[in-house]
Amino acid sequence: IMKGVKPDQRVVVFDSVKPGEAVVHISNGTPSVTGLELVDPHAPGLSASVDKKTLAPSEQATLTLRWKPKDKIAKPTTFVHLHASPAGQDLPIRIDFSFSAVQKH
Repeated sequence: IMKGVKPDQRVVVFDSVKPGEAVVHISNGTPSVTGLELVDPHAPGLSASVDKKTLAPSEQATLTLRWKPKDKIAKPTTFVHLHASPAGQDLPIRIDFSFSAVQKH
């Protein structure tokens, strides 16, 4: 039960300087109803939302991540966390930012 709630991916990659959107599906593999709580990532330009606050057994929720960069500099890796209750399970989703410096000719 402690590991019964799972994301279909644990790492999402955005370009540091281009807007983007990603979807992560969260599955409830436990025999009981599970509550989901999204923890604010506190990263400027990154927003996250989950479409369901509770999941019945075998049900899925969709976590939507939206990236709107505020500037043109490289960004550090950050995490979005979902807490599953009552098990107290933490589901960290790592957000990596790629960055390719623009070459001037």
